[in-house]
Amino acid sequence: MLVGVWALLAVGCGTGDKKGEADVPAVVEVVPEETRSGECVPCFYCGEECVDGECVFTACDSRQCGDDGCGGDCGTCTHGKTCFLNRCMEPGCVGRQCGPDGKGGSCGECSPSNTCNNEYGVCVAEDNVVVKGATFNMGGFEGEMCIDHLSLLNHPVTLTRALLVGVHEVTVGDWQRATGIQAPNYFGPGGMESVCGTEDCPVNWLDFYDALFFCNAQSRKLGLPECYTFTDCQGEPGTGCGEKTSCEIPFSCKVVFSGLDCLGVRLPTEAEWEYLAKGGKAVAWSWPVPDGTQKEENCVSCGEETGLMEHGWYCFNGDARTHRVGEMEPGAFGLHDMAGNVAEWVWDYYSPYGDALYFDPKGPNVGEMRVVRGGAFLDQARHCASTYRNRLPPVYGARHIGFRVVRSIFPAQ
Repeated sequence: MLVGVWALLAVGCGTGDKKGEADVPAVVEVVPEETRSGECVPCFYCGEECVDGECVFTACDSRQCGDDGCGGDCGTCTHGKTCFLNRCMEPGCVGRQCGPDGKGGSCGECSPSNTCNNEYGVCVAEDNVVVKGATFNMGGFEGEMCIDHLSLLNHPVTLTRALLVGVHEVTVGDWQRATGIQAPNYFGPGGMESVCGTEDCPVNWLDFYDALFFCNAQSRKLGLPECYTFTDCQGEPGTGCGEKTSCEIPFSCKVVFSGLDCLGVRLPTEAEWEYLAKGGKAVAWSWPVPDGTQKEENCVSCGEETGLMEHGWYCFNGDARTHRVGEMEPGAFGLHDMAGNVAEWVWDYYSPYGDALYFDPKGPNVGEMRVVRGGAFLDQARHCASTYRNRLPPVYGARHIGFRVVRSIFPAQ
């Protein structure tokens, strides 16, 4: 299944009309489609699936209008409706899944397991939360407790988009349901991961490209646009590190990010991540810290740190392993594990801070190291501060690194 899933992504679509008229590449890795009778029939053309032994064009079955994803078209909207994300919508409902349309009608209903945020017209699952954009102070202050040198130079940042944010880090179960690929696991000497061996554990041993691969897979599952375009990929996703605690993972691609207006699933930018961790506060911790309770020696050791013990798994209480998501008290915006359990990939290449006012920064366009944020179960308290910055090669994978996902919300009408 692993080879088949990636082969479909690697082959891509043809450029002609639908129903088998597209040009077939000279070399195509045929991925057998299993029929209901158990026989295998290869389907060569973009948008086709095997149904009862025949290749049937199904790309438009779930699309009302717009591009079929194969160079063709699924039709146009009528009666004054507008095509948005392959759905025909009333003009007042463009970008809205639910809630009022501004004309006394409705833009739709959410599934029973979701609730509608009427301001943004978005269906919110139980494990997501809506967070509005704002201006906040990014970075740490000289003399602030547990601040490292990479995070100094406090500067203002404005985030103009509202976000739909995962309350938890992406779990083993999330990864497997979205990708169909077994999550990499480590059960090495001493079985250090065996205690957290459930689908509710944060997925780890994934590099930066694995995280982007998940985002695209989850977008497809939700019927949303993919935010990342892959080319020149090497290796296969979900490879992991075997029985090593860390490694250079043999999966990488050239990636183009379609930008912050993409409505699909994506990694947060570094600025978005810090805002979510701080809750808009200027200081490094989003929870109250009574005067005199923080100790400088705990920043560089595994001492008992007030507040952090209730909100994050770190080297004092982490027991050298990951833990089920959501077991600790939530921090700002109701988000769990922003200060521990596993550190999290974000989108940005690393670069030193400047002191100008930034609007929606997403880091430099080129670089060598990607940023990792948040502490992990093996980290000291200073690594768990919301301002702490780590930088790693994008092909690096480890048992203490995972990720969290967000979605940009279409602006309110």
